[in-house]
Amino acid sequence: MIHRKSNIAAFVSGYALPAVLVISVVILLLILAVYSALSLDLRQYSVYHDAKQRREDMEAAIVLLCRDSCLCAYGEAAEVNPFKDRMAIGMRRYCWGLYDIAVMSDSAKDTLVVMLGKYREHSAGAAFWLCDRNRALSLSAGASIAGIAYIPLSGINYTSVGSQYYDGEHLPDNLVRIAGKELPHIECSVSEYARRLCGRTAVLCPSGFLSSEYMSFRGSGVSSIVYGELQDTLLGHVHVIGDVLEFSAQAFVSDIIVSARKVILKSGFHGRMQIFASDTVLVESGVSLEYPSGIYVDSGTSRPYVRLNDGSKVSGYVVVTGECADLQLRYPSYVQEGRAGVEGLLYVNGSCELGGYISGAAYVRDCYSFSEGNIYAGTLYGIRMSRCDSLAFPVLLGGDYHRRQIKMLH
Repeated sequence: MIHRKSNIAAFVSGYALPAVLVISVVILLLILAVYSALSLDLRQYSVYHDAKQRREDMEAAIVLLCRDSCLCAYGEAAEVNPFKDRMAIGMRRYCWGLYDIAVMSDSAKDTLVVMLGKYREHSAGAAFWLCDRNRALSLSAGASIAGIAYIPLSGINYTSVGSQYYDGEHLPDNLVRIAGKELPHIECSVSEYARRLCGRTAVLCPSGFLSSEYMSFRGSGVSSIVYGELQDTLLGHVHVIGDVLEFSAQAFVSDIIVSARKVILKSGFHGRMQIFASDTVLVESGVSLEYPSGIYVDSGTSRPYVRLNDGSKVSGYVVVTGECADLQLRYPSYVQEGRAGVEGLLYVNGSCELGGYISGAAYVRDCYSFSEGNIYAGTLYGIRMSRCDSLAFPVLLGGDYHRRQIKMLH
């Protein structure tokens, strides 16, 4: 019995050391595995945190550019250090219609592209501006102005169009200002740039084939001359040039620029683009130009014409300029029908007939209402205007530089 116990003890002691070694190795392997996993997680977190910090640096550079125009001139490249202990951020800026494009790049060659607009369209901050035409502003049925109104020196009449009498509240005295005989001026550089786009003498991108794929704003983009009706998909950094262009309801466009003599947006069209025309833009019923979009017509010495039919909407801006005066109110530059709307800036250096609604700011040289064969000069009828600063305005009028980010671009 004693001999058997000694044999068992010897057997156990013979395997104890190898067992301890095996267990120790297993434990060490487990510790190494845990350490490797933690180390990998730390490395991944470090990579993620570094990328996040670089992006925040680029976003900080955008904030600085929105405040300081001297950081980077149009068409040039520059560097900025948002934080002293971080690497410099490269930036370049160029015009895309009446908005700015800013391209930021960091030390790892990652890029961030944003579209910028003006924080405020003009120091006036008007809901409505009507130039002094030696007659009063008349408000009739369905008309309203919510915000600061710049009116002629002759004041305001609360009147009727036909048998439809004004039934709203009188404008508060503290929201009424006196307008001059001229509209706030368009910046000279912007006017010249827009005139070249309208006249199709400016080509923003190299000529090339129009693809249905999104053209990145990091690159040089593409431009092409097109004809007739468009039913294509056109996205991004694309400049379309033509004479008379029609966009059907089947067309899908986003962020592009169009230069033509005449543009027609067919009923049912939905898209996002900036239109520059030298003669006419017709927006049919049910069309929606989504933000940030715009219409700019500069006819030079002829008569421009823009028309928004019932149920259509433009979000961004509508700018109509021309050198021909319409003192007899026979050739309106802009007509907005009863259920149409503009969100953003309306600027018409001519006569206009307004209906529907305007949410943002409206600056017009002259206005009238037409009813039952009669023209009511200086009269607003069935138009609701309200000051709104929720959208960034186009880079158009002189004044404070302050920019606002509109959106990120691909």
